[in-house]
Amino acid sequence: MSPSEIFEGFVLSKCKKCHELQLLKFENVIPVSSNERQMGEEIQYVSSIYTKCCNCGIVDFDGEIEFWEYPENETYIESISLDKFKVNLKCTDYMELILNNMDLLDKSSIKSIKEEILETQEIRDDADNKKLEIENLKLLVNNPNTKELDFQRFFEKNYWMFGIDYIGIIPQIKISTKDIPDFLLERYDGFNDILDLKLPIPALFKKVGNKLHPRDELNNGVSQIDIYIGFSNENVEGIKKEIGKKLYRPKGILVIGRSNTDEKDRLRQYNDDLRNVRIMTYDDIILKATNLLNIVKLCKFKPVDK
Repeated sequence: MSPSEIFEGFVLSKCKKCHELQLLKFENVIPVSSNERQMGEEIQYVSSIYTKCCNCGIVDFDGEIEFWEYPENETYIESISLDKFKVNLKCTDYMELILNNMDLLDKSSIKSIKEEILETQEIRDDADNKKLEIENLKLLVNNPNTKELDFQRFFEKNYWMFGIDYIGIIPQIKISTKDIPDFLLERYDGFNDILDLKLPIPALFKKVGNKLHPRDELNNGVSQIDIYIGFSNENVEGIKKEIGKKLYRPKGILVIGRSNTDEKDRLRQYNDDLRNVRIMTYDDIILKATNLLNIVKLCKFKPVDK
């Protein structure tokens, strides 16, 4: 199968019993489906993981990994199921494991990792100012007179709040004669995602009978990003030629509304039903930025050459 055959790989992990950091190897990868896209074929793979901790010996019998490989050999994990090992690692665990196994990586992966480390170091070195920006965002969110343009100006300077996957942001770029997202978020791997901002309305759902239905502001925001993504997927080469940026299978982020205890479960369900768009409230962004700042303060890295 094209774009290439995948036979094996590694998963970054930490044993839940003894907390030993290690790489878990998966083998016997099976392609289960494929889609033909403009830039080539996309292939979905699954593989079982039978593994044993290198330190305490505990065994995971029924692990499984699912992932997609896109053209140009770009691979993205869709899900990992493991009972005895943790894969959602903290920053310090992740970096320790990666740096101890650099010999297993190719030059492109090493370059990407260095860029992530540098981004983390920059956030850590500027922690006091970053903390102040979080407070500024709270002021904007709580001010009923704040306009969408105010949020656009804020996030143009503070895209770091969306995570260290992003190394840059491009405002108001025209991807077609009528499609102009608020931002493109530049990923460290050369891809770009789409970010749209709406106002922090107090409720994202309305009660109809005993059910919560999404408000028009939420549905319209999601629909708009879906239009951007659909156009991008069908016009990859044209967009790249026009704006000089790779907009291939972008993920969409819609920032809208406030977190509401009564709507928490319904919003999670709504997010789970979406394929290409993730809804984040302004409170989610504040919490994510705060957690990111707390994590990078704990990271202790040796200087990395640019």
